[in-house]
Parts: sequence; structure tokens; C-alpha cells
Amino acid sequence: WSAIASSADGARLAATVSSGSIYTSADSGASWTEDATAGARNWVSIAMSADGQRLAAVEGSGDPSYCSGGGSLWTSSDFGASWTEQAGLGSECWRGVAMSGDGATVAAVVGEGSIWVSTDYGSSWSETSDPAGGDDDYSTIYDWRAVAVSSDGTTLAAVTSAATSRIWTSYDSGATWSTDTSGSYYWSDLRDIAMSDDGYTMAVVDYSQSIYRSADGGASWSRASNDPSDDIYSQDWQAIAMSADGGTMVAVATTGYNAGGFYLSTDSGANWNKAVFGGSASLNLVDVAVAGSGSRLSAVANGGQVWISADAGTTWAP
Repeated sequence: WSAIASSADGARLAATVSSGSIYTSADSGASWTEDATAGARNWVSIAMSADGQRLAAVEGSGDPSYCSGGGSLWTSSDFGASWTEQAGLGSECWRGVAMSGDGATVAAVVGEGSIWVSTDYGSSWSETSDPAGGDDDYSTIYDWRAVAVSSDGTTLAAVTSAATSRIWTSYDSGATWSTDTSGSYYWSDLRDIAMSDDGYTMAVVDYSQSIYRSADGGASWSRASNDPSDDIYSQDWQAIAMSADGGTMVAVATTGYNAGGFYLSTDSGANWNKAVFGGSASLNLVDVAVAGSGSRLSAVANGGQVWISADAGTTWAP
């Protein structure tokens, strides 16, 4: 497995397999249907509207350190029963995709490429190759890693990884972008970003570093832990997600420098607790999704299973 997405009520789920298919569930993960339209591809990210009707998925490179292959962006308007390739966007090394609550605004990012945004359910797309408009001395090549979209589609945020790590925000549906240029934040290797429905609460995971959160729409950020001995410090972070109000956050890290695992916060990221389930299964998770209220959680493991929690992370079952 490589990615997972959830509807607002957690009843509908969609998960992807790297070098495999897209699977959908209409009963909170009790049963799954394999898609036969898009076929087996190197899926890396998937997004879903609040009601689960509209989806978007991208194929690309599963290795964050370089682009080992390209592919297409695909969309569905019938709960994942059929998929349409957005061939006009070409073959790219897609990294991440996100969408608004109604599915009208879709944003996707390309490694060492551009940000692509559609505000009409994928009918047309606009490209931002340089969010600084050529006025940024830092870089004109952005190794985009992930993107997030508010429920109304107005606020967008995207992160770049490795040496060019930065957080970019847009408050006009991707028409213009801005980032902190003061040197206040020195990101190591940003891997994922999550956003509350209103766009004010955000959180990112910095690979082999920590979790950071913002309560003002990305204007300022605070680290969840400054203590190297803390369990959430220096993890090989892979993904982060949050509830509609930003109160519940979940983040996953793979086994690497530290033990990895599944981490849960119920106070908007101020404090984090590790959850262990399924033996070592919780140590190999690569993506996670949170239903609107935060009561239903889902996660996928590379080379493992889809895990579901119906009680806000207290218990889990594959």
C-alpha cells in the first residue's frame, strides 16, 4: 500500500497500491473493490471529497530522493467506480494530490516541477512553475512533496523536500503564493502537510526531525518537541493528517533512525502519544487518513495491510 483517503464520515475509503491498483470501500473498510479502469500503476497519492463521490489520484515515483518514473493524474466522479486520465497534463513525477470538500478544487504537485490547480473539478488546470514569480533568489526549481487544500478550496499549502524545503501558502485558490523568506525556519526535509477544514490549523512532518504545527494559517510555526530524547523527535516521518477542526492529528513514521510508529494527538498537536497495534504493523505505516470528526482513522502499511480504527485510535483492526 502507498496511500489512503477518507470521506468526512469515514464510510468511504480509497487506498492505492504502489505498482498496483486503486481499491475503494463503501462500508468503512469492511470490504473492498478493486478498480479495473485505471489499472495497475505506481500510485503515490490519493484524495477524496467530503462525500466520497469525487477522487483524484496520481502516479509517480515512490522514492522521495529522486524521480525514478512518471505517470498521470486521474480523476473519478462516481465514487471511484471509473477513472479518467488527465492526459493533457502529461506524464510527470507526481508527488501529492489534495482536494476541497466539494471536490471542485484539486491541487497536485510534481517533484522538481510545478503546482497544478483546478477549480472546476478537473475540467481545466493552471500551472505555477515558480510560486515566487521569479523574484526568489533561493531557488527556481522546487522539489514539491505534498499539498493540502481547505474545505472551501480557498487556502492551499504545499511543501518542498530536501535542500529546498519550504512551506508555501496560497489564500486565493492557488492564484498567488507566498513563503517565509526571513530564515526563521530551517526545515530539513519536509514530507507531508495537513490542514483543517477552515485552513487555519496546519501541520507538517519533517523527515528525521519533528512535527510542526501552525494555528494561524501558516504564518508562524511551532515545533511539537525540541527535546532530542523525546519519542517524536528524529523520526523518519512519512505522513500526517488531521480532523476537520484540527483537534485530532495523526502522524506515521517508518522504522529507521528511531523505531517509527503511529502517533496521535487530541489537542491540536500540543502533545503526542504512540499507539502500537498489530505487532510490528504499526511500525511500517506510510500514510494515514482522518474522518471529519476524528473518530474514525485509517492507515496503510507498505507491504502490509489497511488498518481501521472506529474509536479515535483506541483499538485497531485490519
